[in-house]
Amino acid sequence: MPQPNVLLGIVEPGVPHVCVLVFGTAVDVTVDLEPVGPRSDVEFPIPDPTPSELQDRITTLSGENAALRGQVGAALVIGIGGVLLGVVGIAVGLLAGRRARRGS
Repeated sequence: MPQPNVLLGIVEPGVPHVCVLVFGTAVDVTVDLEPVGPRSDVEFPIPDPTPSELQDRITTLSGENAALRGQVGAALVIGIGGVLLGVVGIAVGLLAGRRARRGS
């Protein structure tokens, strides 16, 4: 099967023009492009934040991150304390059980 030949040309400066020879038939196409508009017209679902908005978000999140790190430290201390208290409770229970067996 023969392949189409494609020739690109410019008829007028700034006007895209395509000349194509498709299986021996000449096709001449001129395309009218729409003017470029702001990207917020085509962004979906919301436009990208500006650099200053991004910096504000980073600053806010950094403060929240620092607060959460403090809470994680407190939770870790409480968790370790709970584990230690549980180990002591098990040890006391085992000792009480051994003493009860000896006394009987």
